[in-house]
Parts: sequence; C-alpha cells; structure tokens
Amino acid sequence: FNIHAELPEVLTVSLIDLQIGTSVQAPVVTFRVTDGIGRGAVGFRAGSSGHLRFAIAKLTPGANGPGNSGDPSFWTNYIKSNNRPTTERLGRLVDNQDGTYVYTFTTTVAANPGYNAALTHRLSIQLSGTLSGETTQTPIGPAPPVNFTHDFVPAGGPVTSTREIVDVDNCNQCHGKLTAHGSRFETKYCVMCHNPDLNDANGNSVDLKVFIHKIHYSSNLPSVRGGV
Repeated sequence: FNIHAELPEVLTVSLIDLQIGTSVQAPVVTFRVTDGIGRGAVGFRAGSSGHLRFAIAKLTPGANGPGNSGDPSFWTNYIKSNNRPTTERLGRLVDNQDGTYVYTFTTTVAANPGYNAALTHRLSIQLSGTLSGETTQTPIGPAPPVNFTHDFVPAGGPVTSTREIVDVDNCNQCHGKLTAHGSRFETKYCVMCHNPDLNDANGNSVDLKVFIHKIHYSSNLPSVRGGV
C-alpha cells in the first residue's frame, strides 16, 4: 500500500541485508517496512525532507585490567556533524515498490581510523515525519514512528559483547511512553547519539549515563545544593 494514500496505525522495520563495505565502499542496508497486517509500505523517502534517518555505531570496549581506568564500554557513532554524533539521511534510497528499500550510506564507515570489524556494531533506522497525500500540499498525518536497531559483528559471527543498561519498559513505568525529539522513544536508539562524544552548548556532557542520572538525582546534585 502507498503511505501517501493510506495512513497506517503501526509500522514495523525489519532487516533483510547489511553490507558494511570495505575502505572504499559505504554501507548498504536493505530493509522492509510493513504495517500491522504485514502489507509492504511503499512511498517513503530519504533526504532532508524525507522520513528515514540512519546511523552506525561501534561498541568501544571498556578499559579493564591492571593499570587501566576501569571505564565501561560505550557506543561510538561513525556519523558525525561538527564532531557531534548524529544520523544521516542524504544517501541514495531505492524504493523497490514492494515494501523493501535499499539505502546506501554517504559515510564510508570502514575507512574510519577507529573501525574494527571484530567489535560489536549497531545499525539504527528511524522512521518518522509527516505523510503527504497525493500532493505535498495535502498531508494526511504523521507516520507511526519506528526506532529500529540491530546489533552485529561486521567480521561475522555472533554478538558476544553488548551494552544493555537501560530497559525502556522500566522508564515507561513512570513516563507512560518516554519520547524525546518528537519521535525517539527507544533507549537502544538514544545511545547512538547520547554517548561520551555528545556535549551541550555549555560543554556539559549529554552522555546518557550522565544526563539521565543528573535528571533523576537533580535536587541532590552538589552543584544544585551549591546554588547553581
């Protein structure tokens, strides 16, 4: 079905294939978008005004063992803008007209100096935005948002190293449905950007483990008690 003619109640993204590429190739991801009864959704677009955003991050190992700091592992996003982790959406998207799509990243991940095919990696796909009708002047409503993530090892084999700290179901016991930036609600997706590389305009860390602890401990923070 065409998403510009019929607004679905729910959408699901599933991965078909992922090629991480070599040092001269950008990753290529093939995926399927379906509604609640399994019909393929046709008509999604990439680009600055499109409905899809993509990212790939690696799980940087913790510094454990004698003589090391003991810091935990953390996600490092390959997609950056002004040295800040982000998503990309300007790559080539092919709509196969059957609910499947092929997206080619603009970022050459495997050429990154920190790329290590033996480490755990995470692919994320965000689907959101307003669906237009037969013309761009006739919107029919917002797309049901999707926060898709998939962990993998580029060199092959099972994922043996993970970092699953927060269960969003626990967040939602108080928040109902925790949502930020309009359409981001899955903590596995949040950490793609909210990692040690992300600071706010004042230089404060917005790494998820720092950010969330400060929010929930707010009144007891030494800086707050000190009048800041």
